[in-house]
Amino acid sequence: MALLDSQYMSLLDLAKLKDPNGGMADIVEILNQSNPVLEDIPFIEGNLDTGHRHTMRAGIPAPTYTKLYGSVQPTKSTTVQVTDTCAMLEAYSEVDYKLAQMNNNKMAWRLSQDVAHLEGFGQEVANGIFYNDEEVTPEKFTGLAPRYNERGTGLAANAENIIHGGGSGNDNRSIWLVGWGPRACFGIVPKGTVAGFQFRDLGEDTTKESDGSLRQVYRTHMMWNVGLALSDWRKVVRVANIDASLVAANSSLYTPGTGFANSAADLTDLLHQAISRLPQTSSNIAAGGERYCMYMGRDMLDGLRRQVSAKTIESSLTMENVGGTLITSFMGFPIKRVDALGTDEAVVPSN
Repeated sequence: MALLDSQYMSLLDLAKLKDPNGGMADIVEILNQSNPVLEDIPFIEGNLDTGHRHTMRAGIPAPTYTKLYGSVQPTKSTTVQVTDTCAMLEAYSEVDYKLAQMNNNKMAWRLSQDVAHLEGFGQEVANGIFYNDEEVTPEKFTGLAPRYNERGTGLAANAENIIHGGGSGNDNRSIWLVGWGPRACFGIVPKGTVAGFQFRDLGEDTTKESDGSLRQVYRTHMMWNVGLALSDWRKVVRVANIDASLVAANSSLYTPGTGFANSAADLTDLLHQAISRLPQTSSNIAAGGERYCMYMGRDMLDGLRRQVSAKTIESSLTMENVGGTLITSFMGFPIKRVDALGTDEAVVPSN
């Protein structure tokens, strides 16, 4: 019974979903997260059955200084190919047939359960965009953090786009500045497949229990094929190693010329550094058509707003109403809260 209770809706669950009049109750989705990165990421069809392969310039040929009657050796550029893979996320939602018939509005009730699955997919993909690592979990796609995971000299070129926030413990946060576009960072789906979340109502079906008994259910099938591709590392910047506890405690304790108390990270300074790493900073829409956005967890966004107030330089932080949504911007770059980034991180090491 414990297994059935954990997987399938029960009479108790049904009772909790009804209002005093016996109708479908309005569910307050307190477990939902704010992950607008899912709204920003553009998707393209990959050129492989399992993902997408990029060709990137790795070397530029140099010209030769010549003199009269001198000769010149032919030169060429070099390229490398990188393959990004997709993951397959899948789920089934089942409710007992007789239990559904007992509800006054079985379709609304079933939809309320399916919506919870959709939120689960969204949270999983949003977390994966930043933290997934297929070297650790092969069935997943690789997110941004494993690509920007070492800082210092003599490393991969993208190490220069990792900014040290000063933290040293295990409660660190990262702020990301991401350029979205086919020549920057983008989502991918396998060649020949449908982009986005796929939802199929399979209707009534017969399921077989482990003891061989049969039972009628209503079943919904959900699937999402998704991956992340990065064609130009210069257009993504990670501000890593921000000690969350210091920012939370000292964001209002600022002394000109000294900084924030107890060496809390100066978030406005770090964001200025992040913007300077981009190949073009004159606009949040670059020449290649990329759209840039900054992403941070709730605690970092709260800390940033408090720090700006403490430093009285609000000219760099603005608030705009865009389509009914209040958007915070820094130097023209929109900032969005992503709850997936409220995760404790270990230090990104330096060599």
